[in-house]
Amino acid sequence: RVHGGLFENLSFRKMMVPMQITVPPGDHSKPMQINVQTQFGTTATVTIPARVATGTVMTVQVPAPEGYTPPALPSRMAITVPPGDHSKPMVTTIQLPNGAPLQVTIPARVATGTTIYVDIPASEGGGAAPPQAQQALAPVAASQVAAGQMMVVLPPVTHPSLLLPQLVLDYSYFQCCTRDIRIFSTDGRQVMFASIPLCSFIPECAIFEDESKTRPLVILRSRGTFTLIRDVVDGPTGIKVGAIAFGAITCRCGDYFRVLDHNDLQYGELKQAGCVCAQICCPTCTCSTWQVEIQGNPVVKIEENFSICSKRLTLNSNPQALDPRMALCVALLCLLREMTRENNNN
Repeated sequence: RVHGGLFENLSFRKMMVPMQITVPPGDHSKPMQINVQTQFGTTATVTIPARVATGTVMTVQVPAPEGYTPPALPSRMAITVPPGDHSKPMVTTIQLPNGAPLQVTIPARVATGTTIYVDIPASEGGGAAPPQAQQALAPVAASQVAAGQMMVVLPPVTHPSLLLPQLVLDYSYFQCCTRDIRIFSTDGRQVMFASIPLCSFIPECAIFEDESKTRPLVILRSRGTFTLIRDVVDGPTGIKVGAIAFGAITCRCGDYFRVLDHNDLQYGELKQAGCVCAQICCPTCTCSTWQVEIQGNPVVKIEENFSICSKRLTLNSNPQALDPRMALCVALLCLLREMTRENNNN
């Protein structure tokens, strides 16, 4: 009996590995024991805690056979940012592939649902040494991120209309109760549709796939009633991809905006070019021009085309140099600025 008890105690020292199971039907008002088929072809008895609903997918620990060598953990793994207060760094606990918990720090201003990569410390079996992730970087390729840093992966641009290098934004003057903007390709096809609410405490403009307004592609959203920053949000996922902020007061005339990444770090600027004074004093008789510069190099150019019946802007962008969602929202913001300037003069 003593040897049996000793053997039973030693059996608990077997290597345990995680395994996912689906909770079967039964009486879940109390803990329930079931037999499961492990990934090693053996049968193991596991205990399901009380009040776990049928169909729930949960992780349990099953014994590994003798001589089993666990696979090496990767040095970096992807996690999804959970909901919470992202105005400051947030500490959360994740589960490693071997079932062990790991505490990581998510930098401030990383939106909920964003996919980030964190390094696994060498003490946990990973190949990377630093236990703490640094401040998130601007969106770059994974090969350009140094060890010990955290990379934010933005949702990819999948809609073909957003990848067009040239678009035409048209706002018709013959509108009474709506403020709709139609977006055309160079061959005259309407490829997108934007709608601006007439009465809203927090201005927001959504760009849809078509006039049915069922599938938003990009959302230009103000952070508040009196703020001068507008976030650019990916429509299908709701993840912030960047922001556009009014620039500081300078000695030059014309509009000046700062182009920010998802962490509100400036990496570009939007400037109004051409004869700025004439454009401001008489917007209906002149054609405005803007351009986005990144490190002093122009990557986006927006030109106004003269039209009697509408306000029309042409967007020329390079999807490789600037996120197409950012470029489209920059052009939309320029159009809104021109509409506001004309209304004030009238």
